[in-house]
Amino acid sequence: MTVPAAFVVGWGRAFRAPFLVFGVLILSLMAAEIIPGWNLTRADAFLGFGGAWAAIDRTREFLGLGGIPVGIPALHAVLWLLLGGGILDRLTRTRSAPFAAFAAACRRYFFPLFRVAVFLLPFYAVLWFIVRPRLLEAEAGVGRDALLLMFFLLLALVNVVGDFAAVRTVAEDRRSAIGSLAASVRFIGRRQGRVALLYALNVLAMVSITRAWLLAASAAPVSLSLFLWPGYALLRIWARFGFLASEIAYFQGELGSRPLTVLSDPVWPDAPSSES
Repeated sequence: MTVPAAFVVGWGRAFRAPFLVFGVLILSLMAAEIIPGWNLTRADAFLGFGGAWAAIDRTREFLGLGGIPVGIPALHAVLWLLLGGGILDRLTRTRSAPFAAFAAACRRYFFPLFRVAVFLLPFYAVLWFIVRPRLLEAEAGVGRDALLLMFFLLLALVNVVGDFAAVRTVAEDRRSAIGSLAASVRFIGRRQGRVALLYALNVLAMVSITRAWLLAASAAPVSLSLFLWPGYALLRIWARFGFLASEIAYFQGELGSRPLTVLSDPVWPDAPSSES
């Protein structure tokens, strides 16, 4: 499968999972309301829904509920770990499933995804809490811009390794975090240019959605803000799912690992009709 085809197929999968997107939005709103001190706007590096949480924050302020308080961003990552298995399983199998199956996938892949996150956390910590502050304190100039670009490239590398590790954990029913990360690195290493192109297309799509919606929000009257910002949060969550689904589609197209990543129809003599 080509990179553009994987991009289109993946975002189409996310578009065909409306209940999944709305469900995550509702759960996010509930978490923002019932868990005090939960930081929902500063966890982009851990989850990727930072834009959605910022929109939820604006909605709360518009309704007079106050902004989302600053707290522990690690709790935000827990929401992804709790739901990540079910989300990836739904996007991998490209068909809807009852809630019981979704909950079972969440439970089945919680600890494998948790172990992957544990291995990735030191890399994020070094980049975000050690490298980034020093870059921001550096004097403006060509050298600082080059270092800042290098920072974002390293952050993107960690992101894409983590994404494909999570994809392979669910798509291939892996249990070893080291095995999933090693398989992710091998997969990316053999397809560096194509994976970089896919990541760039996804980032461009997310940035375009963000800019278009913010321009619409700035031009709209204040009375419509109640509807614009929840819609933006919904779009950002959908975009994140499209990001993941395009990576899943590309992985399936490249390797086509059976029986989990490719759901083909049975043919005779393996079809059930052969037994009748």
